[in-house]
Amino acid sequence: MSLLENFDKKKKFLTKTMGIDFTNKIQMITSTYDVPNSFDDGIAPSTIRTYLNHWGPMYLFNVDGENYLYQDRGGFEMFIDEEGYWHKDEIPEKLGISVLGLRFSDIIDIYFYEEDNI
Repeated sequence: MSLLENFDKKKKFLTKTMGIDFTNKIQMITSTYDVPNSFDDGIAPSTIRTYLNHWGPMYLFNVDGENYLYQDRGGFEMFIDEEGYWHKDEIPEKLGISVLGLRFSDIIDIYFYEEDNI
């Protein structure tokens, strides 16, 4: 089974069984200019630039009408809302993926295709 087939099976499971569908709903953030203005009061562009330079790209997504920035920091996953509040495990728990042993980085791998973001 190819890696793409494996992702397709996981995607079908998440979409049909869990009701999770991030198809074309995740945006890669590689610059402070990619971050919506709605985050300006919660997190400074200089902080975002530092995070990007140190840990790599961030991802913008929406859950229940709220925008979040996500960044995989290796040992942990960072989620920041538009107000600048950090959410450690709430997002994976809200989505129900933590009980499946999935991290949000798995969601990125399954649903995000960089060439679609260009």
